[in-house]
Amino acid sequence: MKLVTPAAAQTFIQSQNPIQLIDVRETYEFQYGNNGFLNIPMAEIAEKIATLDNKLPIVLICKSGKRAEAVAIFLEKCFGFTDVSVIEGGIIAWKELIDPTIQLD
Repeated sequence: MKLVTPAAAQTFIQSQNPIQLIDVRETYEFQYGNNGFLNIPMAEIAEKIATLDNKLPIVLICKSGKRAEAVAIFLEKCFGFTDVSVIEGGIIAWKELIDPTIQLD
């Protein structure tokens, strides 16, 4: 698992390279405000593992980064994913540094 800053994640996203962007917050959190990532809540990752491509990089985000870190470790240890990154500070940092228009609460 790699930790990446919101700015580094945004640069990678804008590079147009194939990537999987996943927000692991609960659906109600995601619906309130998000940055356009695919929403797969933490508790649903295992059941939706077949929808993920283990050959493509994955960038995870949650509210502060803790849930995303847990999911990253789970993907690496249990499913053999090798290119998993977590956005440091989560959507809180994304809002502060990239997009202040995101609603969080």
